[in-house]
Amino acid sequence: MSEGHGSAVQTGQVGARSRRRGSFGLMRGERWIASIGLAMAGLLGLVAALGGGWAWWQGEQSSQREHAAQIEALGGMLTDAAGSLAAAGDMAAVRQLASVGAVEAGLDDVCVRLGDGTIIAASDSSRIETLEPGTDWPALSGAMSSGVVERPAENGVLRASFVSHAAGRGPIVVEINDAFPRDEGGSLQAAGFLGAVGVSLVGALWVYRSLRRRLRAMIALRDVLLAAHHGEQDRAALELGEGLGEEALAWNALLDERERAGAAPVAEASGRAVEMSTGDFRPVCDAMWHGLMVVDDSGMILYANGASGILLGKPREALVCAAMSESIDSPELWDAVRAATSGDTRQRVTLEVKRGDNAGVLRVTVRALRKGDLPSAMLFIEDVTQQRLSLEARDGFVAQAAHELRTPLTNIRLYAEEAIEYGDNDPAVRTRALNVINTESRRLERIVGNMLSVSEMEAGSLRLTMAEVRLEAMVAELETDYRNLAVEKELTLRFDLPPKYPVVFADRDKLMLALHNVVGNALKYTPAKGTVVVRLDADEKQITVDVTDTGLGIAPDEHEKVFERFYRSRDTRIGTVEGTGLGLALARQVARLHGGDITLKSELNKGSTFTISVPTHAKAAGSMAA
Repeated sequence: MSEGHGSAVQTGQVGARSRRRGSFGLMRGERWIASIGLAMAGLLGLVAALGGGWAWWQGEQSSQREHAAQIEALGGMLTDAAGSLAAAGDMAAVRQLASVGAVEAGLDDVCVRLGDGTIIAASDSSRIETLEPGTDWPALSGAMSSGVVERPAENGVLRASFVSHAAGRGPIVVEINDAFPRDEGGSLQAAGFLGAVGVSLVGALWVYRSLRRRLRAMIALRDVLLAAHHGEQDRAALELGEGLGEEALAWNALLDERERAGAAPVAEASGRAVEMSTGDFRPVCDAMWHGLMVVDDSGMILYANGASGILLGKPREALVCAAMSESIDSPELWDAVRAATSGDTRQRVTLEVKRGDNAGVLRVTVRALRKGDLPSAMLFIEDVTQQRLSLEARDGFVAQAAHELRTPLTNIRLYAEEAIEYGDNDPAVRTRALNVINTESRRLERIVGNMLSVSEMEAGSLRLTMAEVRLEAMVAELETDYRNLAVEKELTLRFDLPPKYPVVFADRDKLMLALHNVVGNALKYTPAKGTVVVRLDADEKQITVDVTDTGLGIAPDEHEKVFERFYRSRDTRIGTVEGTGLGLALARQVARLHGGDITLKSELNKGSTFTISVPTHAKAAGSMAA
């Protein structure tokens, strides 16, 4: 067979193969890609299903363990307190502890019973059984372990029992029943994740089918490119069938152009690359947001970009060819530049210097830069003023928080020692000590709550858990918490309340935190003999709480600053008053998350009025619920 005849046969074979590619069926390369894609899609779906189920199960288990630990800690505290009160014979306080403890801790049911099952205190007062005076308390019926927490069974209820022995009276049992909170959010997230994976797979399949025609052309083009790479030069062997579409036509046109023009000159491309490598990069340096300067061994500035002029407070034209010491007065920096230009060191040196206007801090990095016979150094300048201010604010907050934590802890320790030493002989001393310990522990809880809320604010994760809230219980708790403090400071604390309260849809804990911070501030900054009035107005649309004091007052230029984190007034009269500068910032954040706000009216030496307004049904905040 002649060479011409063989070439014609080969051309015919390639043309037939090209036509088959453009007409029907999956091509060889396409079948391989489709098989791999389907396998990966199935594997991805399986991994997504297993991962979603595992994440949901782990979330349920973690939430269950955490809730059980909380119940165990709360049960131990309630049992110790109930045992002490029962030993003192104060059964009214035991009942109040059971009811108030259940409400404050958010427990479904708390009851205190004797060994024979007689209920002497419960969160549901209808279950309490009357105990005859002087009746001996029976022993426990059967063995019972204290502090046993039963994990939720099918009904999803945590049960815990705690035993305490009231001195001189007998054993009592504190029982807690609380519904286990289901991790609905984890289930929804897992379902959403699986749904998203499914939608993605369907979308990928649709895209694949819509691009299938073009994919066949790309695979055919890959075959001819590999043939060309292995030395194939025959035009007929490299040509694609027209049935593959526009890509095949474009490729064939490119083959025609290649035959006419030949290979492009390599020298021209190399010349362009050399031109780019030797170009002027000063516009690139000027686009930087950090300062960049080049200084010679005499201290003269050879180059400065635009950011250098901004950071040093001078026009760039005034920096170039001027002495570095005229712009940055730092002997340590000059020593670093001299060491870099003299060749004594090749290491980077980083220093912090004051800005020329003393309005900030600059971080300057010095590194040797030698070009030819001209010794020079490169200075990279950054503005770190905000970082320094943040560090100072953080350090101040830590110091102040430690001081505030130490005060209630010291009081708790002192009064606990007093109750232990004198409580058996003098019930009045013991009662007073327990009241102080209770007050200081609640104060400690509020301080820790503020710190946790600050961490959430810093992380941007402060969220609301919305539910129906009864204002009368919140106001009663607020009055109880601050009545003793007002008496100690010789202040008049008055509550002006409406005859009827609406039910509010809000986050009770966060709203209580805001009220505590505002009322506590008013008492803290009001001198003795002063007055603090808490006035509450509520209707079906909005609740408004006005906290008015006859305290020191706030200067007009500080009315907005007091709501900033860590800010404390410059008034010298509050120098001895403890505070972290976080209370009002947290209160405003909580009010705004509920769709409301806090406003301030104040005059120096006359007093201040803080107004908290929150919608009764904060629909906008519902989307933020945890």
